[in-house]
Amino acid sequence: MSGKTVSLCLIVKNERERLLNCINSARQIVNEVVVVDTGSTDDTVGIARAAGARVFSYAWQGNFSDARNYALEQATGQWILVLDADEVLAPLDVNYFNKLLAADQVEGYFVSIQSYQGDGGEIMTDNVVRLFKNNPLYRFSGAIHEQVAPSILKETAGKGLRACSLLINHFGYLDIEIKKKEKFKRNTFIIIKELEKSPADPFLLYSLALEYFQRGLIAEGVKCLEKALPQMNGSEGYYQDVIVATANGLLNLGQLDPLFRFLEEFLKVFPNHQQLLICRGLGQLQAQQYAQATEDLVRSLGEDEGKFLPRHQHLCLVGDVLMSLGHVDKAVELYLASLKHESGYIYPLIKIVDLLGCAYPLIDEKLSRVMSVNRLDRLWRQLLKEQKPSYAIVIIFLEIGLLLKKPDPEFMPSQLVLELYQFVHFEPFLKRASFNYLCVSVRQLYYYSLMLEKGYADFPINDRVSKLMKELMILFVKDYCPRAAAKGLNVLGWSALGGAGAEKESIDR
Repeated sequence: MSGKTVSLCLIVKNERERLLNCINSARQIVNEVVVVDTGSTDDTVGIARAAGARVFSYAWQGNFSDARNYALEQATGQWILVLDADEVLAPLDVNYFNKLLAADQVEGYFVSIQSYQGDGGEIMTDNVVRLFKNNPLYRFSGAIHEQVAPSILKETAGKGLRACSLLINHFGYLDIEIKKKEKFKRNTFIIIKELEKSPADPFLLYSLALEYFQRGLIAEGVKCLEKALPQMNGSEGYYQDVIVATANGLLNLGQLDPLFRFLEEFLKVFPNHQQLLICRGLGQLQAQQYAQATEDLVRSLGEDEGKFLPRHQHLCLVGDVLMSLGHVDKAVELYLASLKHESGYIYPLIKIVDLLGCAYPLIDEKLSRVMSVNRLDRLWRQLLKEQKPSYAIVIIFLEIGLLLKKPDPEFMPSQLVLELYQFVHFEPFLKRASFNYLCVSVRQLYYYSLMLEKGYADFPINDRVSKLMKELMILFVKDYCPRAAAKGLNVLGWSALGGAGAEKESIDR
C-alpha cells in the first residue's frame, strides 16, 4: 500500500450481483470503501457492509452529480477512486499505482474505460477522470453523464490532469443490463427534465441522442445532434464525438448525400480523422464507389489505436473491404495483423481458414508467423465453446503442425491427436462420405506422433506426418468447413462499432 491513502467511492442501487466483484477488484489499492446507496430493495447494503464498506443512504434526487458529490464528502482518503458497481478495475502493478499517487504536480488521472456492449462482442474504449485528489473544490457536474474533469481543470488553470494506463472494464451497457435496469427510461427522463430548463444545451442534446441510438431510434438521435452542433464552438471536449455520432447516424439511415456533404465539411477540419474516414468509406461502399471507399478505408488505418474502433476490428473491417473487392492477398495480411494485435479474436482466424484452408502449407506458414502453440490451443478451445467444431479442428491441425516443427514440453502431439479423434465424431461430421477415411487417417496420425515422441529417428516419420497432415487438412477444409461467401459487408453492423454506440461517460464537458 502507498503512503497516500485512497478512498473507493461508489453510488449504488440494487447491485447485489456485481458489487462484490467491483469492490474486490480495487481492494489491494484502497484504504476504505465508501458506498452510497440510493434506494436498494435487495441486499446490496448488507453485501457492502459485509465487504467492509462504510455505507451511507442518500435520497435519490434524479441527479447523478449530487449523489457522486455526496459520496465524495464522506471520503477520508487523500485520493479518490470512482467506480460503478457494474465496473471492474483490471489487474494492475501496485508499484506503478503508487508512483501515480506520488506525482505532486498531478491532481487527477484519465483512466481507460473498456465498455462491453450488445451481447459483449463489441467493445468501446475511452478515457475518463476517475482517480483524483480529495479536494473539496473538485466536484462532479451534470445531472447525467457526470464529469469531475471540468472542476479540476478550472481550479488548476487546465494543468492538473494526466493520462495513465489504468483500465476499467465496464459491463453496464450490455443489452441484458440495459433491459434489466430500464436505463433508457431512467436516463431519458432525467435528460428531458434538464432540457426543459436548458433546451439548447448541446451536451444534454448529445446525451439524449446517444440514448436514442442505443434504443435503435436513429432518426430521433440525429435530430438531437443536428440541434446540438450549431450551439457548439469546437472547444468542447465532446465536440468530435458529436460529429462522429452524427455521421454514424446518417450512415445507418442510408442518407448518403447528406452524409457526404456533412463529411466534406468536417474532414476539412479533421482531415485524418479515423472514424470520419471509415464512415465515408462505408458510405461509398453503399454508393458502389469502390475505388474511393478503398482509398478512405485504407487511409483510416493509421498507426495508432483508434478511439472509436479497436485496432484489431479496424484491421478486419479493411480486410473485409479488400476481400470483397477481390484483393485476397492484402485482405489476408490484414487479418494476420489483426491476429497479431489481438490473438484471442476469432473472426480473422475464421476468415483466413475460409480463404486459404485448402492451401495447407500456405495457411500453416502464415499463421505460424503470428501464432504460438499456446495461442492456437486457447483458440480452438474457444471455437469449440462457440460451437464451431469444424474451425476448431482446423486449428488443432495447425497446432499439431507447429508442434512438430517446434516441440513444446507442455503440449504433446499425441494427446492433441486423441482429442482430435474425439471431435471428428461430432454429429455434423458423421454423415459425410469421407468420415471413415478421416477416422483411419487420424488414427494413423496418432501412431506417427507417438513414434516421434519416443524418438524413432531412423524411420522417415516427419515426411509421413507432413504428407498426412496436408492430406487431412485439405480433406477436412474441403468437406467440412463451410466457405464464407464474400458478398460484401454488413455496413450497418460495422458502423455500429463507431460513435453511435460510444461509451456515454467518456464525455468531458
